[in-house]
Amino acid sequence: MIHSIKIIICFAFLWVSLSIQTTREDHCRQQITTSSAPHHSPSDPLSRESGGQMSFWTPNMPEVDISSVTTRVNQLSNEELKQLLNDNNYHKLDEMIKDLPQIRSLERERDLLIETNKSSAEQNLSREPTYRQTRQQLIDGHNELKTLKEEIDKKKSRLSE
Repeated sequence: MIHSIKIIICFAFLWVSLSIQTTREDHCRQQITTSSAPHHSPSDPLSRESGGQMSFWTPNMPEVDISSVTTRVNQLSNEELKQLLNDNNYHKLDEMIKDLPQIRSLERERDLLIETNKSSAEQNLSREPTYRQTRQQLIDGHNELKTLKEEIDKKKSRLSE
């Protein structure tokens, strides 16, 4: 009985770790396929050119260390294993998963990405007035050119008569 509980818990940890890795790989594939640029620059973190071939690089994904999970499960007493098995809401299992070094690393990386994204958004917002002004100048210039073209077309038609 205790052995089967340990196996179930190990599979739960493995499943969570693999689902995180699969989600991460799907995200990378989506970024690659939705890229509008046909060629990435060498400094682009999503790609690296090698010998004329384009190969894609995925962010560092912490390896799933199943040994740390099995060690941790093996250290649990029979009572703790029974509590994990009887925990209908999986709170204790969630806590154990969140304490894994791989999960903590992913959470730190997520927090860093959120901060980077926030910084980029703030920069974009600070550039908005300049963007709007330049856009309006472009629209005004386009309208002026349209008016001049219409005048030239009218003068051409008068000359050809």
